[in-house]
Amino acid sequence: MNTPGGPPCSCRRPPLTILLLVCLAALVIPQVCWTPEWPAGPVELEGEVCVWPSQTYFFVKGPWGKAAATIPPGVEIKAGQKVKIWGRWSTPEGTFAHWLRGSGALGWVYSNSVVITDDSQPLLVRPFEWLRLAVVGRLGHPIPQAMLLGDRNIVPKDMLELFDQTGTSHLLAASGLHLSILVSLLAVVTSKRWPILILAAVYILLTGGKVGMVRSAIMLTLSFAKLPLSKWQRLLIALIAILIIWPYSVWSVSLWLSFVSTAAVLFVGPLLQRIRGWWSYPVKIAITSVACQLVTLPIVYYTFGRVAFPVCVPANIWAIPVGTVVLSAAFLSFLPLVGPVASRLSVLAAQLLVWGLNFL
Repeated sequence: MNTPGGPPCSCRRPPLTILLLVCLAALVIPQVCWTPEWPAGPVELEGEVCVWPSQTYFFVKGPWGKAAATIPPGVEIKAGQKVKIWGRWSTPEGTFAHWLRGSGALGWVYSNSVVITDDSQPLLVRPFEWLRLAVVGRLGHPIPQAMLLGDRNIVPKDMLELFDQTGTSHLLAASGLHLSILVSLLAVVTSKRWPILILAAVYILLTGGKVGMVRSAIMLTLSFAKLPLSKWQRLLIALIAILIIWPYSVWSVSLWLSFVSTAAVLFVGPLLQRIRGWWSYPVKIAITSVACQLVTLPIVYYTFGRVAFPVCVPANIWAIPVGTVVLSAAFLSFLPLVGPVASRLSVLAAQLLVWGLNFL
């Protein structure tokens, strides 16, 4: 804005990227600086199982907040059940405390007893149960089941250890890769964007709204809206949106692994575009895998105490294309005509995937 009779004003608006970084810092710094007081002593809780339980623990939510609790022997826990818990609070430390904060839980309970007070599942939980039953019924192998549902707990421990050791466990978590495969399949059927976004949103909800898929959905929506934003700005907006919705996710390892690895892909993107030829596909996967492993190495080592480098490079060159076949066929198995063939193909591809990882 110019002043009458004076020189033109040299004031400029700050670049959008700078504003986004300031917003990100404003969301992250308070969460990092705040130290929670973990509860201690005996406890009696009553609430609803809010997410699908693992083999050893579950999350329960009530008016008092959200907590994680161990599953006593002989008790079968399902999402949506009303439960009453007697136990003792445990004080978490180190990376376990970070994981607990990242899940939004106010504490960890060692359960002495868990009683199911109401076994009927709420209406909103039933579609999740139907999906799980449909997936298990159609796909007779734990790998496509886990990939489609984004649930690692379905996979046997020895097989899960194989994926962890080869740096390919990201295929078992509901992530942007899963959503991109679904969107690519839907784009073959329709060129309209809103049906694709609606179906993608339904799949995200049915798989529990995992961070990686929400991030991918936000970036996809911004891309479909044709807003004048760079890929880096879309990534920052997605991160800010997730931290606004779930402020505690600042401590979520899944959040930072998803965003840091996506940033690595965006960084090497211009280089990948220059690589052409019949040999370009494995080279691109190798470069992307190395970039993602290098940037996530500090997070992975700090959290899990081990890294899968350099075996992850050949493992991902094998696992990503074969895993894409597994997941694509798993999606197609729900279609009426090609369903049985696609289901069989998904199982065969999963067996081939496991064989290749064992070979490496």
